[in-house]
Amino acid sequence: MQEIGKPGDLDFLLRALDHTTCLFGVGPHPRRPLSELEQEAVSFVKTKPGATIRQIQASSPSLKALTHVEARALVVGLVDAGALEIVGHAPLVEVDPRYERVSLCDLCMAPSGEHPIVFWKYNTPVVRCTGCGLLYSNPRWKAEHLFGRYTPDYWQQYADRVKSTAVDPVANQARWDPYLDTLENARMTGRLLDIGCATGEFLMAAKARGWEVYGVEPSAIAAELAEQATGATIYTGTLDAAPFPYGWFDVVTLWDVIEHVQSPRVYIEQAARLVRRGGMLALTTPNIQSMNYWLLGAKWWVIGPNDHIYYFAPRTMQRLLTDCGFKIHVMHTATNRLDTWQQSTRWLRALRRLTQPFVNRFMWGAELYMVARWL
Repeated sequence: MQEIGKPGDLDFLLRALDHTTCLFGVGPHPRRPLSELEQEAVSFVKTKPGATIRQIQASSPSLKALTHVEARALVVGLVDAGALEIVGHAPLVEVDPRYERVSLCDLCMAPSGEHPIVFWKYNTPVVRCTGCGLLYSNPRWKAEHLFGRYTPDYWQQYADRVKSTAVDPVANQARWDPYLDTLENARMTGRLLDIGCATGEFLMAAKARGWEVYGVEPSAIAAELAEQATGATIYTGTLDAAPFPYGWFDVVTLWDVIEHVQSPRVYIEQAARLVRRGGMLALTTPNIQSMNYWLLGAKWWVIGPNDHIYYFAPRTMQRLLTDCGFKIHVMHTATNRLDTWQQSTRWLRALRRLTQPFVNRFMWGAELYMVARWL
């Protein structure tokens, strides 16, 4: 079995046990007295060698009352104390029914069986396709669990987070004007569809500049807020069921959407049907080629494989769009996500200032922005 780290190396243990595939047995001897709760966990493992964290958590009412994070912390402490040890691993889909396995890379269709794991985070592995380099979650949460997180509480928190700019027309316009400038350089105002429009902030800014705006939003709560804010027609539901005519829009936008969907290829193909010939598609997504990822790795705040399923670089996103019939019009990266750098130490923030002139030249910005024309 692989060495799990020195006793006391809790940071290592937290990383090693950040998933439910570990199987546990009783260790040779504890190096400290155990609490009553810890003794319950060890007693269960004695009767069921090869138990998972979830099985340990469900073994008694007092353990069941813990959250998964608390249960994981308990098990980490027991492994660190020598009371438990890792005796093996089981396939994630067998120990957690929320997960499903992906058989092919969505970009190049390479079989996923040989794709190596790059990192684990939030109980989910992210792999790299050996054919095209795309990073994606595999296994991943099933769709009903992915979208189940968008509750009324989520949207209330979202509204609270963005209202500082959304309720201020000047601030909201300033936020979105750079995107609209690029679109209008490629195409004069016309009919625009924002897919995943959330509560409508971008549609408000586009409408103020003369666009005829429409939206698609799966959350009924967010769609209602967007409709109230913009007066636009907002379809509540998924893109595949949206009732808009084919070829009806001059521009379709997907701001921070493509990384969430089960199949980016299918999603872009569905969006393409709604764009007229010569029309534009614009999108943003986190850039896995960015300096942020290079410096922070999986600790980068945008890395969340139970929410962001796919991680694109400029090369892989360009391939996806061209495979789906688009020609790239604009491709660049942005570096305005300052909160990413606030995760870092002072010297890393200083490094950001020094490297700023090179970031966009080499496509190292945190956010990838692309505009493509439908041929």
